[in-house]
Amino acid sequence: ARRRADAISVCTEQPPMAIIPCHMTRYFFDSFDGSERVRDEEGTEHVNLVSAQKEASRALSEMLREKVPATGRIEIQVDVRDASGAIVAQAKALIEIS
Repeated sequence: ARRRADAISVCTEQPPMAIIPCHMTRYFFDSFDGSERVRDEEGTEHVNLVSAQKEASRALSEMLREKVPATGRIEIQVDVRDASGAIVAQAKALIEIS
């Protein structure tokens, strides 16, 4: 469940039938695809850091599908920032094809 930063939502990472209200935290996902850095100015809300880490992993996987070189080396990275701007998690991949 994604909502506005000040919204209270129902935690989605709880066992079925457990309805526990929780505060969603906004995380920002900055990416580097080997040639270009893109800073996320909007962000998305997540129940907790683990949920944000999973999102970073999914984003990295998508980037890898789009950027795999025929030969050579590429490093792709997604940095997860909190609202203060601190990097709280990273997902990285290095591919070398020869």
